[in-house]
Amino acid sequence: LEKLFQTVVIEVAFLQKLNSIDPVKVLQGYVAEIVCEEPVGKPQPKVKWLYNGATISPDNPNIDSSSWTLRIKKTMLSDAGNYTCVAFNSVAERTAEAKLTVVVVGDVDVSPISDSIKEGESATFKCESKSDPPLNVKWKRDIETCSTTDNSQSVCKVTKEDVIPNDRVIISGGTLSIKNASVKDEGIYLCETELSTQISSAKVQLNVFELMKVDKSLHNEIQTCDRLRQNNTKITCHFRGDGKYSIQWTRLSPNAILNSNMKVVNDSIYISDLKFEDMGQFKCEAVGEYNNATAYVNFIVYEHPQFIISPKNITAYIGEPAWVHCQGKGFPKPRVYILRGKKDGGNLNNSYFVQLPNDTFYIKSLKKEYSGEYFCWLIEQYGSISDTFSITVLEKEVNTGKGSPMGRTVGIAVGCAGVYILLVIGLMIYCRARRARLFKKGKLVEVDGEPLAEDHLLGASDIPLVSIEKLIFNYENLQEIMVLGYGKFGKVFKAYAKGICEEGTDTLVAVKVFEETPVNNVLSAFNKETEDLMQFQNSYVVRLLGLVRESPFCIITEYSELGDLKEYLQTNKNISSSARLHMCTCIAKGMSYLATLHYVHRDLAARNCILFSQNEVKVSFLSLCNTTYKDDYYLLNNLLAPVRWLAPESIRENIYNEKTDVWSFSVTMWEIFSSEVQPFHGVSNEEVVNRIGKDLQLTIPSNCPKTLYKIMTQCWLVNAFDRPTFDELLSLMAEISH
Repeated sequence: LEKLFQTVVIEVAFLQKLNSIDPVKVLQGYVAEIVCEEPVGKPQPKVKWLYNGATISPDNPNIDSSSWTLRIKKTMLSDAGNYTCVAFNSVAERTAEAKLTVVVVGDVDVSPISDSIKEGESATFKCESKSDPPLNVKWKRDIETCSTTDNSQSVCKVTKEDVIPNDRVIISGGTLSIKNASVKDEGIYLCETELSTQISSAKVQLNVFELMKVDKSLHNEIQTCDRLRQNNTKITCHFRGDGKYSIQWTRLSPNAILNSNMKVVNDSIYISDLKFEDMGQFKCEAVGEYNNATAYVNFIVYEHPQFIISPKNITAYIGEPAWVHCQGKGFPKPRVYILRGKKDGGNLNNSYFVQLPNDTFYIKSLKKEYSGEYFCWLIEQYGSISDTFSITVLEKEVNTGKGSPMGRTVGIAVGCAGVYILLVIGLMIYCRARRARLFKKGKLVEVDGEPLAEDHLLGASDIPLVSIEKLIFNYENLQEIMVLGYGKFGKVFKAYAKGICEEGTDTLVAVKVFEETPVNNVLSAFNKETEDLMQFQNSYVVRLLGLVRESPFCIITEYSELGDLKEYLQTNKNISSSARLHMCTCIAKGMSYLATLHYVHRDLAARNCILFSQNEVKVSFLSLCNTTYKDDYYLLNNLLAPVRWLAPESIRENIYNEKTDVWSFSVTMWEIFSSEVQPFHGVSNEEVVNRIGKDLQLTIPSNCPKTLYKIMTQCWLVNAFDRPTFDELLSLMAEISH
């Protein structure tokens, strides 16, 4: 029997639900389209449209309802209402509704149309759509941008940008509110409604009068003048603001009246026949239409260094002593430094000039390799001067008998040397005895057996002669990456230095620029910092890598991608206590090394430490006091000072030494273990100055070991004698880490 087979396909009929339809809003007389998305179904669905529940007639010439898109060719007010899309097949029916709104376009009303307010006040503008029904409004602003063409002509264009709400700019409905207005808020604002291609708008004008304030871009709080080079000068305050204003000058110190040679003209005091008595602190107050503003000027009169005794060329024999007489005058009294010039004759093999109290430099025993050219520098805070001399070291002749001329010359030289040494020894004995008497009378303070001078700096004792030729670097080989900030003398930026460490290799560095200005001779500061950094050879102190010795003068030191420690601590909260303690130990090691050189940092803080890999930290000297970390500095005695890190004696008596650096180091430890932005957060700088060392002390950070905080408090003892040294701190911290 033959079997017959037949395939039968059975399909299940269905119809999916319709997607929802967004409301449609259209201007009267314009085309309106309502789109209904065709659903999936078996059999294939068909569509019909309802208006307010009734089927739309296919004979209506203004409405095409034959497809999934309902199209009204020219809308009328009567077309507004609810439209229903009906999808159906043999098994089911699905519906979706859409609302059509027909708008009669109207104008936009705003009030007020203009407003003038003072900086810091608030302004409110109300905007209302007169369309029926009202449309939503948007606020925009005219932004003018200008550019310079190739032929140096300025071309400006105006664009409209949306007003972005923030904590000061609030948009609620059609109301625009601007609180605590600034000058940047001034301009033209537009209230707009938009539907299809129809835009209605209205403009309002906001004028913001700038309050009187110090113009920080022009004003210098410290103004200087060289009495020898400029007999007449002026000191000036710079303000800015709207409206008329007058300036009133007051002298604060050393007395409250202007000297007879001073004349006030508007924003300046003109000074003739300049004298040292003219320097002091001045206050200038701008009295304006809307407010007053006050600025201060610390006027400093100085005398550029001059040589009293210039160094002479020296010719002597191997093994003989020698003296270099190099003395100068100036105000303040200049320090005397000697540097070697070119590497004539090789290195000095760690030999030293001994600097005597009268600034004569003594060489105990000449060597052949000492021959070469040298510089004697007179350096003070506001200027410097140098002179050159040479040392020629000869080999002794064989015939030096008593009867020979050379023998007599040597005898005379040795005799003179002996007398000179006796005089120097006598002077030293006298000074030591005098110091002992003063100590007994309580007039001389010592710490760890060392007298506390106003400052301990390299150059005040034995000064190694270092060749700087290998440090000279070409500014053109620096590729600037980003500006880190601005210090006392200019910009500090991060850069790649090509070939500074290894030929053909780029090294990441920090570049400290010493910019010359009419009131600031930076050469002395550049030379002083160079002199200091050249001495530092320690794993926990940033290394000097190069110098640019022509304008712009630059000091180039090592740097890290991780940046300064303060920035790192603010962005990385999850650091273990052991890692934080290791950071503190690194800084203490660097400071201990600097203390052995009698170098006083004066500005130790997390911002002046650079973080390298493996939580290794090095002490640096960037001091970004004018921009990046300006809030960490305060004008103290007419100089920007990090008062929140300073010991009481530094603030009140201008004393700086190892024990004041220990105080600052302890505040830096507190920074490392704390999450606060700065020490004594919430306390004004004036309060810190008045209360430090009395009733104000940093509290223990939440994640700081109690044993470490106890060490911190020892560093904050008011009596400097009782504070530990850096070597003692390292021992105490080692016990904690173990």
